[in-house]
Amino acid sequence: MADSQEALIADDDPVTLQLIAHFLRTRGFQVWTAGTGERLWELWRTTRSRIVLSDIEMPGVQDGILACRAIQRADPSVRIFLMTARPENRLRAAADGFQVALVKPFSLDELRLWADNLHCFTPQT
Repeated sequence: MADSQEALIADDDPVTLQLIAHFLRTRGFQVWTAGTGERLWELWRTTRSRIVLSDIEMPGVQDGILACRAIQRADPSVRIFLMTARPENRLRAAADGFQVALVKPFSLDELRLWADNLHCFTPQT
């Protein structure tokens, strides 16, 4: 079982991916990164990370929502957060029972607020 201070981040934009990963690492998280929905699902099956932050729209057969659906089916206790560059994707996320945590482009203050509040969402073991 993964430690509660582990996070899996997925985004097809390498700059956004590295920014978020760096932010979480500076807060003590072990972070894995994926650039596609397929890789997100593959990494999650290996890491069993308790926190997932995924972009909604990514290239490939399996986008962020499809990958997160699979993760949620496998383990409903995983805390899943989504991000998007298209605000209208909030409705698609909500229809699947997910919440959009970040709308791109987001400010460093928004990222800091989300990252600093992750302890509220991590399950206690």
